Amino acid sequence: MTEMNDNVKSDATYIHLSELTTRLKQVIDGSFGRKSYSVVAEISNLKKYDSGFYMELVEKKGEDIIAKINATIWRSSLHKVYAFESTTGQSFMNGISVLLELTVNYHVTYGLSLSIVGIDASFTLGNVELQKRACLERLVQVDGVKLVSGSYVSPNHSRRFPLVARRVAVIGNAGSDGYKDFIHELTFNEYGYTYETVLFQSQVQGKKSEEELLTAFRDIYKRQQEFDVVVVIRGGGSDLDLSIFDSYSIAKASALFPLPILAGIGHTRNQSICDLMVYKSLKTPTKVAQELVQVSLDFESSILDRAELISLHVLNFLKEKESHLRMVMSRLASVVSNKLSSDQARLESRLELIFTRALNFLDKQKARNQSQSEKLDILDPGRILKRGYAIVSRGGHVIDSGEGISVDEDLIVEMQNAIIDVKVNEVKSKS
Repeated sequence: MTEMNDNVKSDATYIHLSELTTRLKQVIDGSFGRKSYSVVAEISNLKKYDSGFYMELVEKKGEDIIAKINATIWRSSLHKVYAFESTTGQSFMNGISVLLELTVNYHVTYGLSLSIVGIDASFTLGNVELQKRACLERLVQVDGVKLVSGSYVSPNHSRRFPLVARRVAVIGNAGSDGYKDFIHELTFNEYGYTYETVLFQSQVQGKKSEEELLTAFRDIYKRQQEFDVVVVIRGGGSDLDLSIFDSYSIAKASALFPLPILAGIGHTRNQSICDLMVYKSLKTPTKVAQELVQVSLDFESSILDRAELISLHVLNFLKEKESHLRMVMSRLASVVSNKLSSDQARLESRLELIFTRALNFLDKQKARNQSQSEKLDILDPGRILKRGYAIVSRGGHVIDSGEGISVDEDLIVEMQNAIIDVKVNEVKSKS
């Protein structure tokens, strides 16, 4: 072995590593140093420092990486990243495919690397729009979403929103400013309305957010009878990392959910697919809370308006009936008065007739009585006795016939001025 090493040293010409790396640098600089290249690559293994962003750029075929190289965005170029994020609404993060402007660098100590000097936002926007369009087409073709006059109408839009939504299922992060703002606005609303909220904890951005959001939807679905409405909120951070709300799985869950969904996920520019699928989308969690309060206020106002309308109708009804009653009473009084006058006249006429008839009757009775009196006077026994007649009686009973009178029977004979006791000596029959 020693002999072979000695032979290499004596027989071969060699150079130092620094010389080799210097030659490589000269070749690379000569070939690439003054040029920039537009390259499509996926961000991987991103690390952010004050000095700049360090990452790997990869190209994949399926799940296999077919190319990989280190790249850097130096501090002086970080404004390009912020401009990209502001324009696209997409965070510069692992997993996104971007069109980059690169320069090729070779350092004799650190080796080959790429410097990113530009990021094409239009390329990313185009890809995002293509992905969103594909997602929307799938929702229309598979999940019952309809495109009506340029607007997407999902089944969630048709859910019946309760007149008062007091039982609220909240999907969000308990530690976020957005959740705190939502709860504060709902709890301390100026009208004193009370609400029951149940938080279903979920990250709404980052790697785990999609699965956590889907888990929250599943948990609420199992308890849907306990709630009136679902609220999805996000707030307290930047407007970036919202791509999760363009994912097909979240959009489908939102579109088909059996309860109406209010979303307040903090967009300030374009709507996400989730925004398009839910019952109503609002800008912020605070706006969502205000919407719930407004729903309660609208219901209370409608009840008060109806109560006032009913009261007005009742008052009008009572006034109308009172007026009608007064008219009826007036007519009734007139009818009664006329009736009484008519009846009084009729009564007076009848009384007069009765009185006349009574007088006539009394006159007739008087005449009759007079006649009877005269007849009685004529038949008065005293007057009969004066005329020479006598009254024969037996045992207190007047005898008007000779039948039954016996000889030797005692009788009483009453004359005008005497009463005589007689004894019958003989009874003769008058023929």
